[in-house]
Amino acid sequence: MIKFRDIGAYKAAQNIPYCTTSVALHNGMGVTVDFASKTVALPNATTAKEDVFLVMNRYDKPEVNSPNEYVINPGEYPRLFRVKSLDGYILDLDMDQVTGEYSSIAVGDKLGFGTDGKMVEISDVADYLTYFEVIEKTTFNGQGLAVRVIAQAPTTTSPGVGG
Repeated sequence: MIKFRDIGAYKAAQNIPYCTTSVALHNGMGVTVDFASKTVALPNATTAKEDVFLVMNRYDKPEVNSPNEYVINPGEYPRLFRVKSLDGYILDLDMDQVTGEYSSIAVGDKLGFGTDGKMVEISDVADYLTYFEVIEKTTFNGQGLAVRVIAQAPTTTSPGVGG
């Protein structure tokens, strides 16, 4: 489960609603967007450092018992928020969106997106356009994290960065 901590963050975020996914997605995953084909993909080792988007669909399938079981199936339209448009905002999330153990994450750690779309701990943020800084360990949905979105100026001129 993932949510904006501040109500106003939703209004500030750039929302991309018209792209379809070819892979099953969950809320809180990171993806990349091909605007020409209007499709969504999981990031690879390079694109995870570039212009990434956060999946945050409305929980609208009544047959699903838990927000973490909610799936955006291939062919459906995930609601995507451009991470760099959330610079400075705080997100609350549980460990369903993170690869790793809750006990190994500390305040001050940095998270980015892995190739499975989940957040992973990263040691060097220099090449990342955006990343998440853990500001608090919480009890959000059991074991949770509060993360601040950090957007940096692009350090390269590769396509998609800073676009």
